[in-house]
Amino acid sequence: MSKKIFGFIGVALGALLSLMAIFMPNANIENMMDSSVRLLCEHPIGETKRTVDVTGSAFFINKTTLVTNQHVSPIGSRCLIISKDSIGEPLTVKTRQLWTSEVPDIAILSAELPEGLEFPVASVFESKMVSGDDVFSVGYPNTAGTETALFEYFKSTGADSSLDGNYNLLVGFLKPQIFKGVISSEYIFEGVSYIQTDAAINSGISGGPLFSKSGQVIGVNTMMDVDARNVGYSISVQELIPILNKLEIKYNLESNVLHYVRLFNSSANGFLPYVIAVLLIAFGVYFVLARETEIQVETPQSQPTPSSPIPQPAKPNAQGRLVFQNLSINPPTLNFTSKVFIGRDQQSSIKFPSDWIYISKLHAMIELDLNTKTFLIKDLKSKNGTFINNKRMSEGSTERVPSGTKVYFGKDTSIVTLEII
Repeated sequence: MSKKIFGFIGVALGALLSLMAIFMPNANIENMMDSSVRLLCEHPIGETKRTVDVTGSAFFINKTTLVTNQHVSPIGSRCLIISKDSIGEPLTVKTRQLWTSEVPDIAILSAELPEGLEFPVASVFESKMVSGDDVFSVGYPNTAGTETALFEYFKSTGADSSLDGNYNLLVGFLKPQIFKGVISSEYIFEGVSYIQTDAAINSGISGGPLFSKSGQVIGVNTMMDVDARNVGYSISVQELIPILNKLEIKYNLESNVLHYVRLFNSSANGFLPYVIAVLLIAFGVYFVLARETEIQVETPQSQPTPSSPIPQPAKPNAQGRLVFQNLSINPPTLNFTSKVFIGRDQQSSIKFPSDWIYISKLHAMIELDLNTKTFLIKDLKSKNGTFINNKRMSEGSTERVPSGTKVYFGKDTSIVTLEII
């Protein structure tokens, strides 16, 4: 291949990287913060006409739809977005409820935005979480600083219902805060998938977004652990996506490709893509303009061309198989490629007879590890235990077993053989 061809390829790749850095998304901290808004909600007190004010956070999933927690916006509550317009003046935006559920703790709101007002929209990323990955929780914590700023602001207005006052005092109240942490684990509690992190999730941050290091939403900030320090929980987007699909609400679900594009575009504070692009274009131009030197090379004698090998059919990927001995279990045989949940809950891939109450709702999880050709069995704190080759596992523990292992759940009537096919 000539130098000019190498040069044209370098210029093309450099131009492509430049366009990707300019027009494709990145993991910008400011973008993460701008996607979150503060909510002020009136909660009804019982059957009386009295209400109590509660503040929380939310984020836009499309131009008019917000996501928050149900405990921020329960049924019957009224919520306002407190923000600023395009010229920096304070304003409130009314919302109405589209969906609320206690389990999972999620509420969906629709904003009645005035003409010309738009908020940044967060993109959703659904992928397997990895312990130790960086995450960012964004929202409006009820700190002493923000509460003091709000109190002083309302003093300057002369009335609690007015937004005409010293706006500088309101800036601290309206500015979102971002907290960095790492993923500790991902687990299921009472049928809901949670992400545990050490990113701060304080009062007021509830309902705000949890971002991955690529700037994509992976969870909804929900609660903190009052019995531990620096432990917070966010509802996984795996719980949010089915609700959005059920309500036919549009949202932006990004692929793994965009995940890595975001990471690349954010490398070295966003400078690395441009540096690589400039180097590729420079070397490309050099090779295009360089003169090629003709070199005469003695032509070797032709050698017989070896016959091409006959292509072999591709070997199918290995799969895991569960084979139950009791035919009243549906299905009695199940093939899978990643992991399955065992129990009487709807998330279970297996349906057991209704009178098998010794099996917990979420009893155990079986995961296939193709790298080692083994299975990982995790007991989900079941009541009657998970047994491997007639030996009971420790509650909540995980064990690795080979193909051919026999497992049962509570009683040996549920015995199943694990196979790799």
